[in-house]
Amino acid sequence: MNDSGEKNESNSQAAVPRKVLKQKPQIVLQEPVPVGHARVILAIEEKLASGKEIEGDPCSASSCRAKARVVQVQGFGAAFTDPITNGQQVEVYFPMTMAASNGKREVVKGDTLVAEVQSPLVGATFYTVSRYEFQK
Repeated sequence: MNDSGEKNESNSQAAVPRKVLKQKPQIVLQEPVPVGHARVILAIEEKLASGKEIEGDPCSASSCRAKARVVQVQGFGAAFTDPITNGQQVEVYFPMTMAASNGKREVVKGDTLVAEVQSPLVGATFYTVSRYEFQK
């Protein structure tokens, strides 16, 4: 109240029209990005040769590495410190190969993936793809 006995409207919402206050914000539910990972949209540009033929290594039979372009960075998990940016060309590594498996088709040049990647390890140049889905 002020000196004349009137109430002061100190609430900052007083100036906002009532219609705006009644609208509920839309919340997009999305899984959190795992610790040490970034969620990115990747465009596969080229499959790379595995390099070494090691008996029993799944990468000997099918490629595990590719060059990709980061279409969009969607988020970072805690402790992800690598400066990955939109438009950046990166080398990615698929630990279980790019071959068809677990109900997914083979990853090929031209595919677009929503992927969770880990930063390159010390001395490495590639991001490890820990999980991915084909973008529709």
